[in-house]
Amino acid sequence: MNRLLRSTPRISVNKLAEYMQASARRRRSIIIDQIRPSTAIVIRYDEASRALVRFYRDPDRSTSRLLTAASELRDKAALIPDAHASQCYLASARAIEAFVPISDRIRPKGLIAVASPKSGAHLKLGGVSISVAPDVSLLEPGTERRVGAMKFHFPRTSKLSTESLQYVATLLYTHLESVGDTPRKGHCYGIDVFSETFETAPRALKDRMKNLEAACEEIAERWSKLYESVAGNLGAEAAE
Repeated sequence: MNRLLRSTPRISVNKLAEYMQASARRRRSIIIDQIRPSTAIVIRYDEASRALVRFYRDPDRSTSRLLTAASELRDKAALIPDAHASQCYLASARAIEAFVPISDRIRPKGLIAVASPKSGAHLKLGGVSISVAPDVSLLEPGTERRVGAMKFHFPRTSKLSTESLQYVATLLYTHLESVGDTPRKGHCYGIDVFSETFETAPRALKDRMKNLEAACEEIAERWSKLYESVAGNLGAEAAE
């Protein structure tokens, strides 16, 4: 097996949500990108993610603290000599600033917000392993029981539609339920930061899950053939 390639079907929750609303050409591209992850240097939004998680963990933290965090990142970007790191700091600052207008509209009352563990947050569906990895978990006070979760989407070049965000929220709900938690639809959020939009899990959850399962079956069916195609192209490139 080529170590650069993934032989078994897998996809992230946000990419699957994008896949659900994508054109046929884009769907093929998404699968190929999952088979052969890009080695290109990309903009990362780690600092923005940490700032938003801190915002939800502290119920007394105001939106002004978010703006302060963005300002501090801009200062770091101006001082750091590493060009890529500087771009990442600036991108995170812009993301935080974009999030401010909707921040208080998605602040569940009476729940405890904590950072979610990233490991083990997978859901199997239609022969595909979906990396769910919520950013924030919402707990019932006095318990460890999760009743909700949040997932942020940062990239500006692949914004998620309303329908796609509902699919994100649907997968969050289903993941929590699958591990024994007691999620509530209104507390599972898919959030597109730069679009300043968010959605919760819809009422027609079963229909959404049927659509997602069908999409995953399609991904699993196409994976082997596209894997062979990508591997063949890699071999041809190596031979040149």
